[in-house]
Amino acid sequence: MFTYPVRLKNYQNDWHITVDGHRNAVRLRDTLRQRGVTTSRLQELDGTSNYSFRIARSTQMNQFRIQQLLRANQQVRLMG
Repeated sequence: MFTYPVRLKNYQNDWHITVDGHRNAVRLRDTLRQRGVTTSRLQELDGTSNYSFRIARSTQMNQFRIQQLLRANQQVRLMG
């Protein structure tokens, strides 16, 4: 099984999740949506194969909860 890097960053009122590769980003975003997390549309980052999407920061979506959801997916390698 292949793993892919995922980066979690906190910007103003959102959590930005950056994923390597379009297919991986779509899979991860769909998995989070199935678990009840509202996400934004995918955005391609210029000049790379990285894609990002946002999750609105709230009391239920703190950093610990998002990290739990990301780590539940065995293919995700959470980067700093």
